Amino acid sequence: MAQLQPRKKWKKKIIYSALFLDSPTQQSLLRWWESQEGTTPLHNKVLAHHCTIAFKPSQEDVEALPLGKEIAMRVVGYGQDEKAQAIFVTITGLRSNNAKPHITMAISSSGSAKDSNELEIVKVTGPSFKGVLGYFGKGKEYQEIAWEAE
Repeated sequence: MAQLQPRKKWKKKIIYSALFLDSPTQQSLLRWWESQEGTTPLHNKVLAHHCTIAFKPSQEDVEALPLGKEIAMRVVGYGQDEKAQAIFVTITGLRSNNAKPHITMAISSSGSAKDSNELEIVKVTGPSFKGVLGYFGKGKEYQEIAWEAE
């Protein structure tokens, strides 16, 4: 376990909580994308990194999560436009604050990951896979609390 930092140093430093994908899962989902009829080649910036659970969650929200736990997801659709490409998922036993839980697969030079929230969903029955629950802050991923409890 890493050295715990003072709690106040983490205030407003958590960017998002998410289900993070390992490299084999990322590669599997990229191959799945390419196999779907109707999808176009991925935009120039490939992401396929995580499924956001909450954007700018509080420390208390993060502390309440079962950090480090593997959580199952299933692809239920995909969407794409000139800015973003994403797969849409259902999550087992956990609620995302996103109205359309998704993994941004890629963005164009004029796009951003948040553009995935606006995509129309093409419904499909896709693969199941798992992600590890954690959070992103101070420039890196964490799967355990990095601050001292109060």
